[in-house]
Amino acid sequence: MRFTDSFAFGTPRVIGHHIAIWMISYGDRVIVAGMDSSSCISTLLYASDLGRQTSVLFFHRDKRTVEISQARYIWEHKDKRPNTHTYPIACLVCNSVRSWHKLRGGGGVAFDLRCTALLFDKNGVEIPCPGTYTIGPRPPTTPVESPYMGRWLSYV
Repeated sequence: MRFTDSFAFGTPRVIGHHIAIWMISYGDRVIVAGMDSSSCISTLLYASDLGRQTSVLFFHRDKRTVEISQARYIWEHKDKRPNTHTYPIACLVCNSVRSWHKLRGGGGVAFDLRCTALLFDKNGVEIPCPGTYTIGPRPPTTPVESPYMGRWLSYV
């Protein structure tokens, strides 16, 4: 047997059920429906919540030419993964969970997240936490268009 498709995921200790959903979608589209994986990769990318957890490296071997192509995909979201980067859940200075100021950066350029927690100095006076975390610029990328031609509508 020769492989035609192979995937690698860029996060150590990635949550397994995201990979399972991804592979079920792959099996449904490529194995059952007979779609070419390189033409339905956008559908696979949008089929699971995998992007919150990891990037995807896709290797595809063309059956006719035997050439191997590769593509790397990474998810971006203005709040969850700005500029394609993750950030810590807790401030690195005060360890407050989800204390980052509302994201006001992104758009591809680097910016700093600022901690909004209040600390007490040695005199018991509240002071703002000095913690910050820098989100790097977006790497050179090309958007993957959503594969859906229609849209869902709700009616009563």
